Amino acid sequence: IRLDAREAPRKHLHTELTLAVKPGALTLVFPKWIPGEHAPSGPLDSMIGLEIRANGRPLAWTRDPLDMYALALNVPRGTDHLDIAIDSGLATSGDGFSAAPTSSAQLAVLPWNEFVLLPKGRDATTITTLASVVPPAGWRLACALDSKMLADGSVQFEEASLARLIDSPVQIGRYTERIELAGSAPLPGLRHSI
Repeated sequence: IRLDAREAPRKHLHTELTLAVKPGALTLVFPKWIPGEHAPSGPLDSMIGLEIRANGRPLAWTRDPLDMYALALNVPRGTDHLDIAIDSGLATSGDGFSAAPTSSAQLAVLPWNEFVLLPKGRDATTITTLASVVPPAGWRLACALDSKMLADGSVQFEEASLARLIDSPVQIGRYTERIELAGSAPLPGLRHSI
């Protein structure tokens, strides 16, 4: 997952996903059960553009007539992965945990569940992810996952299950700063490296 957040101040994000697949019928779903919400409230309206490619060619998909969170497609023979491009908008109004605005011209909180698709029926704890974010120039980020800065200006996060990634939103901001408190010891299992 590569999340390009350089246009976050304008409330526009671009995600590139590479998803391992096998040929045949496949249903992809947008997460609708979000940690902390206790209801099927994944903000599907944040997705404003979607392109799925197999072997470099656009792949046709249809929305499931009974489940608006599901997309049906056929993976062609000889395909071992899909390249998925998602354009998303950040909320400008609303309320609730994931539907409320979470960004300004100086700050954005990026919940991973808004930028992924996964195979229907797969447990998110069994899907391994490698994710990165490209923040706007001069912005820094904070996340519960370990991370490192790459030469291209993106921040690469530690490998994690999709469930753990979704439970680790990224905060990016122009004035984000990490401050170590004197005499404080890191909590067990909590690590940061930015």
